[in-house]
Amino acid sequence: MKKRIWRFLVTGKNNAFFNMALDEALLFLCLEQKLPPTLRLYQWEPRSVSVGYSQKIKEAVDLNLCENKKIDVVRRITGGRAVLHGDDLTYSLCSSKEHYKILGEGVKNTYEKISLAFLFALEHFHIKGSWTKVERKNKNEFNEYKMKAPCFLSSSRYEIAVNGKKLIGSAQRRFKDGFIQQGSILLRRGEVDLAELSPHKEQKEIIKKSLKKSSIPLEEVMGKNRQDASQFSLDKLTFAIKAGFENFFSVKLLQKELTKKELDLTKKLLKKKYLCSDWNLRC
Repeated sequence: MKKRIWRFLVTGKNNAFFNMALDEALLFLCLEQKLPPTLRLYQWEPRSVSVGYSQKIKEAVDLNLCENKKIDVVRRITGGRAVLHGDDLTYSLCSSKEHYKILGEGVKNTYEKISLAFLFALEHFHIKGSWTKVERKNKNEFNEYKMKAPCFLSSSRYEIAVNGKKLIGSAQRRFKDGFIQQGSILLRRGEVDLAELSPHKEQKEIIKKSLKKSSIPLEEVMGKNRQDASQFSLDKLTFAIKAGFENFFSVKLLQKELTKKELDLTKKLLKKKYLCSDWNLRC
């Protein structure tokens, strides 16, 4: 049987506003033109914070601190909480509803399937990952803060953990005719973390310790497995993700270049939306 063909984009490093505009452009054209599902891998330069669609930005980050440290702040079209980018590999996957049979009819089903594909990818490095299990805890002052907390301080179902710590965080948004899921794979611990950028000065130390306790970068995972540590590189991770998705979904990912139409729409979205404070600072 001939395998289905999906698109695969590796777009390298771009600024926060271009990255989010391009993801939305890919989603729009995917839905409008009934294109096959598109998986994109990318990074951020300069270092940036993305906040969730409905997140109150002034509760997520200190905007003055971000400006002083030359860290861009952008709002995603997906939900979830703040993520600091620069030491991660980010992915997006968008699809029209024509492909729900393979990708999942509902939010949870799609989360599950994409997570399984990433678990297949991690096996390439002999990493045993698992789905994060959400446990209800007694309500206290810090748990109340978690609603405003960084993404890697909290876990949702079907996000990927290694040794009980989050490695891959994701957020999804569903529309009438399709969906987009965006996610971040933590590669290493950077010089700056979200605790330092928090507007909650009295809780910065708690947040910093909790981030270290609840998340784990891939570099640290690989370091614990000396046999595989030397084998890791961004190119090999890209290959592993591609192979994981191909194996799990029984598809062929064809690496493509961005089209002129995609770039033109990205430029329009940049000008009208992602470079505008009306969008980025609206909550």
